[in-house]
Amino acid sequence: MAQRPVPFVPALGYAVLTPLYDWAVRLGTPEQRIRSWLRNQVGPASLLDFGCGTGAFLSLFPTEQAEGIDADPHMVGVCRKKHLRVHLAQTTTLPFPDGHFSAVTSTWVFQHFGEEEARHYFREVRRVLAADGCFWLGDWGPPLTPAQRLMTRVTRAVDRTQNGFGPAGLWPGWLKESGFAEVTVAWIQPTLLGTFYAWRCLPEAQKDMIGAGS
Repeated sequence: MAQRPVPFVPALGYAVLTPLYDWAVRLGTPEQRIRSWLRNQVGPASLLDFGCGTGAFLSLFPTEQAEGIDADPHMVGVCRKKHLRVHLAQTTTLPFPDGHFSAVTSTWVFQHFGEEEARHYFREVRRVLAADGCFWLGDWGPPLTPAQRLMTRVTRAVDRTQNGFGPAGLWPGWLKESGFAEVTVAWIQPTLLGTFYAWRCLPEAQKDMIGAGS
C-alpha cells in the first residue's frame, strides 16, 4: 500500500453517532468482561492499542506502559482529555520503529478495513511487534449457532461499514501471510451483536525461538 493520508470510518459509520459509540458497545456486548480478559492476557508488556477509540482499554494500564493510535481526531481528542498517550494516525505507516512493542491489541477495528488495508496493517502490526511479542486481535468471527448467524446478518445489515471478513474466517490466513506463524483462537464470546473472537497471533521469529529451545 502506497504511503498516503489515512481515511477512516467514524464509529458506528457516521460522525454524528461517534459520541454514542461507548454506549452502543456496552449495550451490545459484555464489554467489561472482554476488556478485563484481554488486560490479563497482555500483562506487564509494553503495549500499543491499534484503533484505540476513546481509550476505554488503554485506561486499564499505567500511562508509561501503554499507548494508542487512532485515525479519528474526535476519538484521539477524547483520549487526550483522559491524559492517555495516543497518536493520531496520519499516514498508512505506523509511526513506531521495528520491534518496538511487546504486545499489540486491536478490538473491533479490522472489521472496517478492505482487504488491501487489512493485509497492510497486519504487516505493519507485525513490523512494530517484538520478535517474542504477541498480537491480540479481537473482533467478530465465524458464528457457531443459527442464532449467532442471524445476529451476524442483522448487525451487518444495520452497520454497512462491516466487511464480513472475520465472520467469513479469512483473517487467520491473511495473518499467516503477514508474518504470523501461529494464529490460534484464544477465546470465543457470544454477544447480542455477533460472535466475538480473540485471536492470539505469534510472529514467525517467536515460533522459531520456541522450537530451538525445546
